[in-house]
Amino acid sequence: MVATKYIPIKRKYRRIILAVLVSITIVLLLVLNNIGGINDSVVEYIPQIPISNPMSYFSDYYNEVEEEEVIDMKYPFNYKTFNEKHPYQSPYNTVIREMFSYLNDLDISEMISYEKANELIEYDLLDHKFSPLSFQHDAEEGEQDTFVMASEEKPYDTNPRFYWELLLLQYQQSVTTNNINKKNNNNNNNNKITDVNAVGEELNFVEFTWYDFVNNVEYNNYLRNIHYASNHGEMWDLVDCSFLNNEIFDVSIFKKMRNPVFFYDNELYSKSNFLKEHDKKMNKDDLKDYCLVLEDEKAMFGDSSFKNFAPKILQTKINFEVRPEVYHLQSMNRIFNSLDKPLSIGIINIQDNSFKQLFINKTNTVIAENYVTNGVFDKFKYKMNQDPQEIVSMFGNVEFEALSPIYTKHGSLYQIDDEDFVFDLEAKIKQLQHLEKSEGKTLTPNQKHYLQSLLNNYHSHYSSQSKYFLEASDVINTYGKGFHHDHRFYTSQISSNVATLKITILQGMLKTLTATLQSLGLVGWISHGNMYGWMYNGLPFIYDDDIDFQLPLKHMHLLAETFNQSVLLQDPRFGNGRYFLDFGNLGGRGHGNGKNNIDGRLIDVDTGLYIDITGLSFNNEVIDSKFYNQLRQFLGENDMSSLINEKDPSLSPFERMKPSEYAKIVEEEERLDFKIKQDLLLNLNKTLEEEIKALKSMDKKNKNPEDGSILDSNIDAYIHKLTADERFSVNKKIGLVTCKNRHFVNVNDYKTLIHTFYQQTPIILPSNYMDLLHNEYKIPKEFAFLEFEDYVFQPNLKTWMKKNYMTDAMHKTHLKPWNFATETTIESMISSLAINNTKDINSTLTLEETEILLFNMCDFENEITIDLERFSKVVELSNWATQFHQSEYRFKEMSILNGDIGANKSVIAPSYLNSSATLFNDIAKKMVYFEMHGEEKLYKDAFEFLKILQRLHDKEIYGYDMTQICRKHIFKTIQALEDSKFNEVSFLGEYNFVGKPVWEIPGVNVTEKMVDELIDHNIYLR
Repeated sequence: MVATKYIPIKRKYRRIILAVLVSITIVLLLVLNNIGGINDSVVEYIPQIPISNPMSYFSDYYNEVEEEEVIDMKYPFNYKTFNEKHPYQSPYNTVIREMFSYLNDLDISEMISYEKANELIEYDLLDHKFSPLSFQHDAEEGEQDTFVMASEEKPYDTNPRFYWELLLLQYQQSVTTNNINKKNNNNNNNNKITDVNAVGEELNFVEFTWYDFVNNVEYNNYLRNIHYASNHGEMWDLVDCSFLNNEIFDVSIFKKMRNPVFFYDNELYSKSNFLKEHDKKMNKDDLKDYCLVLEDEKAMFGDSSFKNFAPKILQTKINFEVRPEVYHLQSMNRIFNSLDKPLSIGIINIQDNSFKQLFINKTNTVIAENYVTNGVFDKFKYKMNQDPQEIVSMFGNVEFEALSPIYTKHGSLYQIDDEDFVFDLEAKIKQLQHLEKSEGKTLTPNQKHYLQSLLNNYHSHYSSQSKYFLEASDVINTYGKGFHHDHRFYTSQISSNVATLKITILQGMLKTLTATLQSLGLVGWISHGNMYGWMYNGLPFIYDDDIDFQLPLKHMHLLAETFNQSVLLQDPRFGNGRYFLDFGNLGGRGHGNGKNNIDGRLIDVDTGLYIDITGLSFNNEVIDSKFYNQLRQFLGENDMSSLINEKDPSLSPFERMKPSEYAKIVEEEERLDFKIKQDLLLNLNKTLEEEIKALKSMDKKNKNPEDGSILDSNIDAYIHKLTADERFSVNKKIGLVTCKNRHFVNVNDYKTLIHTFYQQTPIILPSNYMDLLHNEYKIPKEFAFLEFEDYVFQPNLKTWMKKNYMTDAMHKTHLKPWNFATETTIESMISSLAINNTKDINSTLTLEETEILLFNMCDFENEITIDLERFSKVVELSNWATQFHQSEYRFKEMSILNGDIGANKSVIAPSYLNSSATLFNDIAKKMVYFEMHGEEKLYKDAFEFLKILQRLHDKEIYGYDMTQICRKHIFKTIQALEDSKFNEVSFLGEYNFVGKPVWEIPGVNVTEKMVDELIDHNIYLR
């Protein structure tokens, strides 16, 4: 879309009239107040703007409510201090008062009444409202809804309302069936009829199809093109395996398709340079290895209209050497027609932290399978009414459960111990095998799969493990972003390039994962860059493409035992997320061949974005050299001969052997054919080479750099002479845990966990997060301006913003809406933030400069239409404005640390832990209530956002409208900046540490201390 430098006449007149009316109103106010009251008249002119945000639910805390006279309580914030913050001597005196008057006059609902695309933008996206199951994405064919299309046995687009009702109806029937069987059970002398799990609970089985639970609109458009578009006969003949395996779609076929098979970047197919650059075609002889043409549709389905779902071609193997749009359609073809189904569905109740597990009948996928072709829809359609409120009521009637926690709690603190970081492989196998043989009991499908995985680990060596998780990194033109998407569900670059969509999806996954863990009585926490982002403002770094999540090893195994190979459904009252939980090899805890450092992933099935899950444990790896002093002290005080009988319980018998012993067994095993033996021995040798290389690197830290002599013989013996079991024992006794990637940490840093919020999601974090972050990153000591990855951290706004957004706003020439004839360059109002030799990088903006900056970041007045990048900018600003209160909450946590507890600053000091716990407890339940009932959520639901982006395909987005919409949303943040006391959130206070040493460590001077009862928590007082 080309930007045009003019404004439609109709809108231009509207703005002139508005300016005249505003001017007349101001003159009348001046006269009525005899001019002497001018100081307050412009301020009193501002009408009420209702504010709906989470803070309106929070009770007063910490700070006493100010007993100041408020000029007029109808105003949304305290204007008592307006003139103090905006003195008449200020160079921005006039422009600030005009800006506030203009912002208060915005009436978006009246302005947008003529353009469908803009209605979608304002009411379906930027208002952040979420009504459960209310969103109805119209199917392409005749604007008909999902139910109608399914009734006509035509491709129907994924609809949460549709799959939720069918799933819950199946569940209700399963409960009824189990009750009848239980009654028959009693009448048949207790002969078993129903399946029950290890604790005697009956199992509920339902049908599942990927087609109904994964966003399928592009795939459906493909089906519509080949089956019943006006030229479907021609399309059916043209499409073959090359269509899904050449680098780009065949342009001659693509242009004939009536329905778009992809939405993002499709304008590229009209550019000759692009077509020449991507002209690579797969060799016809190779096609048969990746794809096959199915039998005629009539042979598959007879005369049934189910043939509308026949794909004609079946992708049997993923081909990465294609562009994202081709890869997506190829991947959907494989998922919907051949990918094995999950073992179960986890329905997660976020409000109560509970779950219900439904198990899947027949986990093999049949070609063209969905709830229509497998008969589920036909079975229940007369019971369906697709009423959102009734479906939510059905959800509320599910018999949810919550397991007893395996951690302990002291007040608001979570406590775990050493044994949470240990896993006994052999004992767990024996436990499950015993349960499997128990009379009248059965392992769940997930437990059976988990047991088989453990047995595979028990009879193998870590060097033989191939890489389990594959990313979409080899897909052409992903520019490195494919690394952050699971290869099975990757769709396009839109989930990386539209930051709001990416962050929305990740937040929904995190909310669901944390609620799942709570319901299972387990703990886990965000780590690495996500913890670092939280430290600043309670939010992720915008440029982060995934979430890192850690669990103690025992907790991770219990999660895998319960839900591995399951789809977790987000609570429909909070969003429409569907996430696949997948664990790879959970055996030996060493680095091994380095291919499986990630233990598990929670994957968004619409985009492939994921949360990386890693288990923390004691293991037998050589520790990081930064802990050599700790190691030296331990080895000097203990006899290593006492370690001989220690065992690493996570090792298999093969992993406990010396490499030469394992190699001999492989060579002598008669049941293995020659090729398998070769592969096993080759993998062993490669892994040994990598381990020797790593040991040499660690060895250097224990040698004199001048002559290469050994500095400490005990450390040398630890590295080279101890067995895996003995080294495990040493690591455990000195208290060092790690993931598989050798990130060693003192276990005591994880033993006490505290509550906080991350993106308005209640989470727990290790109480000593500051030590963890200092050990991993070089943390700046001040809460000040920073620049990284094309983003800047602006401390006054407590957020990261794109540098170009800010610099553009600094230098923008724009039309002042209150004076149409005047053009103003922002340089005359505010100094440049461009980083150069003459500008102090630590410069901060005044309140008025910050408000003007925000106002002008929303300026699209000189563009008749805006492109996706600028649209994304509006969405980012809107989301940032909505989550400003999350940053305020984090700000208060920091103010407690840096102010309330004085000189003894410590994130693990009892005074800080107690204060922050009280702060959290006052808010947590109200936050959950707000998420369910509030008018303005943190984010719009990701599934709806994705659908809206698709529906905006080929529609115009007007720059004038987006300017007003954007300013409407940032005005709430300007109000928050104005009101330092936050009338509705008086406890947040106004502690100001911008530019002050917030993260500075006073020094390792002295005092050892303990956290509650953890007397061994030997960390220096911060």
